[in-house]
Amino acid sequence: METGHFVQKINAILRFHYRIEPEKLSTKEWAKLFNEYKYVRKIELKDTETVYKMALIEVLNTVFAPIKEDNV
Repeated sequence: METGHFVQKINAILRFHYRIEPEKLSTKEWAKLFNEYKYVRKIELKDTETVYKMALIEVLNTVFAPIKEDNV
């Protein structure tokens, strides 16, 4: 991917997420916000993964509960 397109995509993320004009940021501010965004997304994705795992466990326990009761 070309650097220009990569920067444009990150600018779009920063614009949407922070409601700012990324072109007005210094390079240091721009990098700081992008790293903060990546950190927040990592936490959100981990939380989402946990929610899906818990939901799957609940579904599997519900589906297989009658089997357990029959074998007891």
